[in-house]
Amino acid sequence: MEEKDPIEEKEISISRPFLLSVISLFFLIFFTIFALLFLLSLFYTGTIAQVINTYIPENAFSPLVITLIILSGFVLHAAASTGILLMWNMRKKGYFVFSVSCLLLTTFQLTQHQVSIAITAVYVGAVILFGLFYRRMK
Repeated sequence: MEEKDPIEEKEISISRPFLLSVISLFFLIFFTIFALLFLLSLFYTGTIAQVINTYIPENAFSPLVITLIILSGFVLHAAASTGILLMWNMRKKGYFVFSVSCLLLTTFQLTQHQVSIAITAVYVGAVILFGLFYRRMK
């Protein structure tokens, strides 16, 4: 029988830097709250569409369009939360999931002139902050 090297059997654990832990906790709470708010608002798409069409008549949206926007917001924020959880475990795959979802959210926000540039900067800043720890992930 062949004996296996005990060093090869053990998975090398990478310690998570303290700053990455703090950033991960902050953005996990941020993205999870937004995902839950989008999920909650899925139940009120008709009312949301009615309010938007009443107060902003030049941007008339059907309830289906509002539903698609809210559903995509939920999926992208939930994907970002998943990416953060993977980065918490020091996985590079988590950075890619997080970055793609933030890129899509940022692209949508930049096409909408009603969205503040400050919240868009938060998404871009989050990608940059997590990118600082990319080399330490496995």
